Amino acid sequence: MRRFSTGEYLGAALRAAFVAPAYLLRPYRSRAHIERFQFNRIRKLLFHAYTHSEFYRTKYRAAGIHPRDFQSLGDLIHFPTVSKDEMIQAISANALHSNSKFGQGSIESVSSGSSGKVIRVSHNVNETHAYAVGRYRILNMRRNLSPFDKTLYVYTSEFPARSFFGFYRSYFISTLNDITDTIQKIMHIRPAVLCIYPSHLFEIARHIPLTQARGLKLKLISLNSEMSSAAQRAALAEFFGCPVLDEYSTEELGWVAAECSHGTYHVWEDMAYLEILDDSDERRITGEIVGTNLHNFATPFIRYRQGDLGTLGTGSCACGRSTIQLTGLLGRRNDSFVLNGQTLTPAYLLDTVYNLLLVDRFPIADFCLIQDAQDSVRMQLVLQVARADDIASEVKRSLQNLLPSGTRVQVEITNTLLKTLTGKRNPIISLLSQ
Repeated sequence: MRRFSTGEYLGAALRAAFVAPAYLLRPYRSRAHIERFQFNRIRKLLFHAYTHSEFYRTKYRAAGIHPRDFQSLGDLIHFPTVSKDEMIQAISANALHSNSKFGQGSIESVSSGSSGKVIRVSHNVNETHAYAVGRYRILNMRRNLSPFDKTLYVYTSEFPARSFFGFYRSYFISTLNDITDTIQKIMHIRPAVLCIYPSHLFEIARHIPLTQARGLKLKLISLNSEMSSAAQRAALAEFFGCPVLDEYSTEELGWVAAECSHGTYHVWEDMAYLEILDDSDERRITGEIVGTNLHNFATPFIRYRQGDLGTLGTGSCACGRSTIQLTGLLGRRNDSFVLNGQTLTPAYLLDTVYNLLLVDRFPIADFCLIQDAQDSVRMQLVLQVARADDIASEVKRSLQNLLPSGTRVQVEITNTLLKTLTGKRNPIISLLSQ
């Protein structure tokens, strides 16, 4: 992302300060209040898209639907969903806006995810204040963030601003940076909050002793962009001596959900409206996550098929937030394994592999589980020790006992695992659904 100009920074910062009280309070408000906010934002977004976007106007007319038909949140089901491929095509054809002014004063981010298909997302500067407040909420999930605390992002690109009028300062290290140099910079900056990919945090844990990890005196580690299990986060929290919480966010939908200190994923319902759909586009409790970004008018994502699998639920949480909960984030839809007629979600597979570390205590530093045939799985391992032959055969035997009967398992010992161009790693990959 590009940096704010001075005028853009002042405008975004002042707007953020103005709206912050409402955004900080909203997760604790009543369902009626939250849903009223969502309805007003979606209605505005639908009329905007219909008026200014050839892509959405054509799509809605073909479906026989008009924004006037949106009279309640339940009516959104009648509007067609959009896919990543459709959005990439519309952006390439300049079909998202008929008026060039919506491309002015915008900030562009790029996302490819595990699909490898690059999508360029524009964000109107006038709406970035909501993202700033949303980010603050994630960093302050434990309600102990000080204005003088420093946050370090080991991330793909830097955010448009580095502080809020000198407070809440942030620093940036590229995910592509050498791990030894990254560790040295972390030791030098000494942040209170570290935002990082799970795979990078595991790599750092491999390179520093326990005393050095604890000596950082971190208040919080916020994980993002890659899957991690509760057991993995608990192990990392024990090693670094601080809470390790997960967040679910995307370039397309913004800040979607974040884990609180009680292990509950709270959906930021004033940032994104989530639905769970099955293959027939019927609403379900568990299925594909479909989201609407409530703040992006430069590149509208309305009923966007995110490609992730999850479960939504309701219930009380000891933290006091009243928002809908993401009770299960199961991973990318395309990375589920179907073995001998049995479907295994990425979340199940991740826990299966982690069982090898917790129960069998294998010295595994990192891994990638790949399905490359209907009845076979290949596991790549990075080990913490030099000897490999005995460990590979033992891992193979244990993994065969955890997977459906008849599954062929191959174990490969390697020094490095494949990552994307931006440094992300996907631990569960199905080559059959690419």
